[in-house]
Amino acid sequence: MASTSGLRSSTPEPTPSKKAAASLAAFTFETPARHPAKSTPVVIDDARLSQSPKSLIDDEQSEDDIEVLRKKFVGEIDLPEREEPLLKESRRRFVLFPIQYPEIWQMYKKAEASFWTAEEMDLSKDLYDWNERLNDNERHFISHVLAFFAASDGIVNENLVERFSNEVQAAEARCFYGFQIMMENIHSETYSLLIDTYIKDQAEREYLFDAIETIPCIKRKAEWALKWISDKNSTFAERLVAFAAVEGIFFSGSFASIFWLKKRGLMPGLTFSNELISRDEGMHTDFACLLFSHLKRRPQPDTIKAIITEAVAIEQEFLTALDYPPFFAYFEKLLSIPAALVDPNIVDLNNQNYDSWSVIAYQRTTVILSELILGVVLIKFIRSTIDPPTQRIISASLFLHPGFLIVDHIHFQYNGFMFGILLWSILMARNGNKLACGVLFAVLLNFKHIYMYLAPAYFIYLLRGFCMTPSGELRIKNFLSLANAVIAVFVVSLGPFILMGQIPQLLSRLFPFTRGLNHAYWAPNAWALITAADRVLLRYVKHTGANVSINVSGVASASRGLVGDTVFAVIPNIRPVHTFIITILFQFLVIISLVNQLHQIWLVKLWFTPTYKSFLTALTLCGYTSFLFGWHVHEKAVLLILVPLSLLAAERHAYFRTFILASIAGVFSLFPLIFTPAESVVKVIYSTLWILIVYVHLSRRVYEFPKSLSYVILDGVEKIYIAGFPFLLVFVGLFPAFLERQRAAQSPMCVPSIALECPGNSANQSETSSAEMEFLPLMLTSVYCAIGLIWGFLRLMFIYLHEESTYQGQLSGLS
Repeated sequence: MASTSGLRSSTPEPTPSKKAAASLAAFTFETPARHPAKSTPVVIDDARLSQSPKSLIDDEQSEDDIEVLRKKFVGEIDLPEREEPLLKESRRRFVLFPIQYPEIWQMYKKAEASFWTAEEMDLSKDLYDWNERLNDNERHFISHVLAFFAASDGIVNENLVERFSNEVQAAEARCFYGFQIMMENIHSETYSLLIDTYIKDQAEREYLFDAIETIPCIKRKAEWALKWISDKNSTFAERLVAFAAVEGIFFSGSFASIFWLKKRGLMPGLTFSNELISRDEGMHTDFACLLFSHLKRRPQPDTIKAIITEAVAIEQEFLTALDYPPFFAYFEKLLSIPAALVDPNIVDLNNQNYDSWSVIAYQRTTVILSELILGVVLIKFIRSTIDPPTQRIISASLFLHPGFLIVDHIHFQYNGFMFGILLWSILMARNGNKLACGVLFAVLLNFKHIYMYLAPAYFIYLLRGFCMTPSGELRIKNFLSLANAVIAVFVVSLGPFILMGQIPQLLSRLFPFTRGLNHAYWAPNAWALITAADRVLLRYVKHTGANVSINVSGVASASRGLVGDTVFAVIPNIRPVHTFIITILFQFLVIISLVNQLHQIWLVKLWFTPTYKSFLTALTLCGYTSFLFGWHVHEKAVLLILVPLSLLAAERHAYFRTFILASIAGVFSLFPLIFTPAESVVKVIYSTLWILIVYVHLSRRVYEFPKSLSYVILDGVEKIYIAGFPFLLVFVGLFPAFLERQRAAQSPMCVPSIALECPGNSANQSETSSAEMEFLPLMLTSVYCAIGLIWGFLRLMFIYLHEESTYQGQLSGLS
């Protein structure tokens, strides 16, 4: 890195938000206004530029009402703004000496001594941290912070050029503004350079550069600042406060988030630039406070408070954007009330990674209590069935499901009670109360939007089974009652956000299409197989020298095995629209063998056979489809398959075999979420005992003797597949030790990647290759589990579309 000026130490003095806050706290509205030294005469230009006699008369008439002025201002309330010493036109504005405002001049000299350039940034180590050490959420947040900064400095400059530099006549202040304009340009260049360095996908880069149009929370911040630039009715003092808020409030939270990276030893280039820029912006905020203290006529405290309050609300929106629908946010708010009583540090937003015993005890207790909803619903399943012993096994298996142990009780999430609401809705469908079924599902959607993947099955089942007669006529009363009930749920949930204009911001966080195709650990779905295939094809091209075009970005993207922009090296890239189309095709159009056999599409079949069992199977298939082909799927979304599939396990042996196969693959796919030695032992033993106990008890009730040779062959292949999981478990457990030995043996040589040969012995290449090898167990886990889950999907789809032939008569009767 180039050396910086001798006037600046390597660590900039801490002046940003804290200094600005201290200046504001020390200043009161009763503080006497500061005036130029009496020994320095002020020469006034009598020739008022651009002011006709009529405008002067109008101005005097507008300020006649002293009472009105007293409500708006403090200080010399009857002083016209053009007579403010800082704003009063004077030919002295063209020369500096003698200095009239020593404090302003000293602030300018301080800014001048802090000069730096974008070329001083060393970003050589940042890319590795960005790709390998930051997680998905951190990259998402930091990229949005950089997007805001890249645009905001330009907005500040527009205000300086169009308004402040023209309005302020004091030469010392103009010097400061001139230097600030230059530094804001350097800030903007730096942030643009950071985005250009970190973000390799052109589409996402353009999305971030256009943030004031594409990202709602940034758009609102920009619109608020631009509003003050164009406001012709506001006073200079009000706009001074507003832009002090822009640089002192809008910037502070984002600066703090980057300082958090420095505390963790990450992104040294970004964090160093953050030190320099935060110092500059703190100085700019201090300068606004200094100019404000020189004004003779100032806005009323309530006016200033309103400006600051509005800015704080917008900044809070930016920093605390929702990732879950409103009902879950309300639930979190409810949990925070007793949490503050247990330990106030739990609810301290700045207390990251706080893991005292009080946090663990509180989270584990609340998870257990919330899952009482799941337990109550499962008991109701037992009491309302014609086969209580079998239902008792299924209910117990669901309540004690390893997925809930791993995701909720060890990973500390609250999925159990939400699946309790889902099962409650399904129970209402089984009991014939379709209105309650629909309302409960609407409530569930407002807790977590991932359940929207199940919505097509609900929509068709309720429309066909509740809102229409068997002959196809609309039941208007039922339709209106269901529609009104569902609308009421959404109004209660989203109403406050609609009134605050927060819906665009909410949607941008709920549907993060700017994130990658794969999650941090590839969910075991179709895209895991395709991503792995891309790795194999890349290896083949490298070894054979085949004349195939290789996407260089894809070599680094997928081989590191982390989320971000999943870019393929050989296979064409997948976009969100592709995943959406494929999901819809599988739900509505796939498996059509003949045009006149529309019952072979499972949602069409549900339309013609709106029974409980048909609904439950179609519901499971909808969850299955979204998991296998959705965009940015989380591994824990496999529970959308396993939970409803459990209710089908005892229907007959074919369903049972599908349930066992999917459960083993699905539960094993969750193992990477828990990686500490003690918890790893718990997850393996618990999951093994669970699957053995469930298998023994259910297999006795649904066993069928093999009916054909193909049945025997398939059964044997499936057993061989299941037998492979212990070997995979051993490999995953032993591979880190093997890799460590390889590193010791080859150090400082590069460790070969699964997809790439080592091109050299540089440290960076060695680090990258090691990271690729570290991901190998996760990749194999994803691929192996994906094979089982996809086979289970094909089995379930075949079973559903080829059973219940008794409904063919209903199909022909309705046509």
